[in-house]
Amino acid sequence: KDVQEIVLVLKTNFLELRIKQYHSKSDPAEKAHDFSNVEES
Repeated sequence: KDVQEIVLVLKTNFLELRIKQYHSKSDPAEKAHDFSNVEES
């Protein structure tokens, strides 16, 4: 159970980091490209 909690925290932190990187991008085309990649997976 402890391991699962750690993994969950790591996943959450990783997602938050990805979201910050996503919002920090100034190129709308780059954002759209990333968004399409997210939808595919």
